Amino acid sequence: MKKLQLFLCLAISMLMSIAALGQVMHFHGTIVNSLTGEPVENANLKVANSTIGTATDRQGRFELTFRELPVIVEISCIGFVSMNIEISKDVTASIEISLQPAIHELEGVNISEAKIIPLFKDPDYSLLDYEIMGDNLLLLAYRYQLKNSALLLLSRLGDTLASCAVPETPAGKLYKDPLGYVHYFSRKGNAYQCYYDKSVHLLLFPYCYPVDTILESFADYKFLMHNRLYFQENSPDGFSARIGFYDKANGRTYLQSAGSQKMAKDYYDDLQYFMSPRRSDDTSRFAAASHSQAFELFYKPKSIARMVKAGHDRIAVFDLVKDTLYIVNPDWKLVSASAFSFHKELKQNMLTTISKAYSGDKWKWRWNFYTDDYSNSIYTVFERRGHQKICAIDLDSGSLGAGYELPLLFATKITIYKGEAFFMYKVTGEGEKWRLYKMRLAS
Repeated sequence: MKKLQLFLCLAISMLMSIAALGQVMHFHGTIVNSLTGEPVENANLKVANSTIGTATDRQGRFELTFRELPVIVEISCIGFVSMNIEISKDVTASIEISLQPAIHELEGVNISEAKIIPLFKDPDYSLLDYEIMGDNLLLLAYRYQLKNSALLLLSRLGDTLASCAVPETPAGKLYKDPLGYVHYFSRKGNAYQCYYDKSVHLLLFPYCYPVDTILESFADYKFLMHNRLYFQENSPDGFSARIGFYDKANGRTYLQSAGSQKMAKDYYDDLQYFMSPRRSDDTSRFAAASHSQAFELFYKPKSIARMVKAGHDRIAVFDLVKDTLYIVNPDWKLVSASAFSFHKELKQNMLTTISKAYSGDKWKWRWNFYTDDYSNSIYTVFERRGHQKICAIDLDSGSLGAGYELPLLFATKITIYKGEAFFMYKVTGEGEKWRLYKMRLAS
């Protein structure tokens, strides 16, 4: 009898062990961006010291199965900080995991991390363009098809102030002229000036001009200051520029010229070398054209100098030849001058420049300057593998100040106003829609 009881106990223990070995545990849920709340696609999940693994789908969803506990799940994704999760008991409910966007250091700059906020959360819309209009945001958006395009005026908090159908389809883009007026461009070639009547909460279009007339009228003009329109005329080859202003009393007045004969000579010497045949049979027009296009893309200077509005009565001129930042008043009297060097990588020789263009290891300056008309601050942008950093420029020293990394890859159309950076981002998934986000740059 005792033997039978002992046998039954052993049998029961064996059955329980077999049942435990056969038990399948499921670990499932969603991975999201900790700053935006958007799903993270193609995040990798792997059980440590095993071959068990999976990846998230377009909605950030995943499911892992395993047969024993505890386990360590390793989570990684390009552009995010990797993390490990220890699972010591069976988890039956779906869980949400937040991944932190990676912050990459830029030498000499303290990079700050800030949360981004989506504006206009209608899931069916896609953004075509936007502009700052007064103290608000004017959005050009559509639902499903371009023929359903609409203009929406939002506060900077995302509240809808007014909306209407576009005055003419198909929709093109928005354009803000140097006087501060915003125009809607249709693809039929007409430009409609946009005006918001606060008394009736309506968007109106008081004037219509040909698009070409608007663009030609403001071709070289940059901004309005003290009833003067300041302009910068760049030569076609990019090796000289003339800066001045226009007013009704005097017409065009030229204030300063910038140029470099040495840079032009070096450029054309390199161009001749670059387009010369590499082999005895490399003489086709196609090869020469390809060499020329590559050379223009990676080596030709974009501009010899940049003029940027730096407040109500100050103008910043970045001389890229002399590596000097000049601050002048509206009458072009020198206020200060300082050296700057964040553009230095552009002054290497041709082969170095081309190799850096393909390298993902260096932050590259993107040529752009952004003025916050409210705070009178100037920013510039660096890019690396789709990551972008917005860096403030200290106008007294010419050095880079605080830096802020955008947590979304390949963001576009950056605008800065009242210490906030607004930008467009393409959300992957069904339909791939463009969204508008903002990120705080200053406290």
